[in-house]
Amino acid sequence: RCLPTGVPKLMVSTVASGQHQFGHYVGTKDLTMMHSVGDIQGLNFLTKRILENAAGAISGMVRRVEGPLMVPVGTPVALSMLGTTTIGALRAKRLLEEKGFEVVTFHQNGTGGIAMEDMIREGAFKGVLDLNLHEIGDRWFGGLHGAIRDDRLEAAAEMGIPQVVAPGSITYTVQGPLDRLPEEMKRRKHFAHGPSHTLVRFYPEELKEVAKIVASKLNKARGPVKVFIPLKGFCLPDREGWPNWDPEGDQAFVDTLKKMLRPSIEVVELNAHINDPEFIDPVIEGFLSMMGTKR
Repeated sequence: RCLPTGVPKLMVSTVASGQHQFGHYVGTKDLTMMHSVGDIQGLNFLTKRILENAAGAISGMVRRVEGPLMVPVGTPVALSMLGTTTIGALRAKRLLEEKGFEVVTFHQNGTGGIAMEDMIREGAFKGVLDLNLHEIGDRWFGGLHGAIRDDRLEAAAEMGIPQVVAPGSITYTVQGPLDRLPEEMKRRKHFAHGPSHTLVRFYPEELKEVAKIVASKLNKARGPVKVFIPLKGFCLPDREGWPNWDPEGDQAFVDTLKKMLRPSIEVVELNAHINDPEFIDPVIEGFLSMMGTKR
């Protein structure tokens, strides 16, 4: 895990199977895991073949490396996203690419955002379009997609690079299948996002606490930062007529965030949903302006 992202890595293990969790071994890196099938207690016809395959895999990766590991073709920027903000994020990605940026997207599933933080610290990006902060709220609540570390939304602030931020998907916790939800969860606004995950809405008082966390992180920024707020909803099911629509909760988050942010951080409120072009287009204009001043 200490090796840079892009350097070939492979681990053969007996636990690369079944119900074992791999987060401890993989972390945020591009580590390939191979199941050993049998226990590795000496060489035999099975372990020899498995290890030969592993050697072939890693040597093949190494032979494919020519020149520098990762060289962007445009100005590299990071973009956070999740399924419930995909529509808006893809529009943002396209608009940035049309302007010559190379955009790397990070899925906010608990690990993706922290991988983004690590790469920011490695100097991989010139700016960050952080449109999805889900991992922060879900870590605070203890949900399935909570950030695996507590330093989400801190790397860009430390590095002093431009960051444009929006509260995408921060209004809910990801829980398991709907039919297995505890009764307390079922009493909340919720939305079944497929058979395995249920998006359970935070209460307004809970969103105030999450807003305080976000503000405390942004207040540490050494570089330019701007926050955009979509007043018609922060994610797919948080929209008028949808199951998780709760304007009171959204406003509780916004009011607390504005109160806690330092005065120098501009907050732009737009009368649109986070996935609407009416929101994304002004966000991109703001980001381009910020990146222009940086360059």
